[in-house]
Amino acid sequence: DINNGSGVLKKCIEIINTDTMGVTSASAPSQIVTLDNVTANQIRETKDKGIVNGVIKSGWTISQPPVARLSNNILTISIPSLVNDGAKAHTWQDVADFSATLGAISAYGDTYSAAFDGNNSNGQLWRTRFMNGILRVLPEAITGTNKRYAFMNVTFLINQ
Repeated sequence: DINNGSGVLKKCIEIINTDTMGVTSASAPSQIVTLDNVTANQIRETKDKGIVNGVIKSGWTISQPPVARLSNNILTISIPSLVNDGAKAHTWQDVADFSATLGAISAYGDTYSAAFDGNNSNGQLWRTRFMNGILRVLPEAITGTNKRYAFMNVTFLINQ
């Protein structure tokens, strides 16, 4: 620093170069900084979006809002109870829109969610897809006209 004549003052936030007259330049440190000891109330990953809410799409009824968490390209979505009277077998259905909170991201491949056909008491696995910020399902083997129930806790690897 100015007082000891070394010409460099290092801080966690920036590196300041000086001469005998004052500051000559300032720059941000490298992304990797080694510290002897760190005390923090909370450490959060930089790509962690935290818990975000989605908007349920028309035709579906839920008991609680759909929630998601995106952390380092892993997206987890939870919907405790999802009901649709008109879902058709083998037809993709939009369920929840997260584009306002997560943007137009898409996931690699599909996963499956647990479902129940209220007409014939069959337990099922519905294909689940995340495209352009929208959660979609593909109901399987639906019969009759009674309600379709799904219980979702799905995880995707995001394509960014």
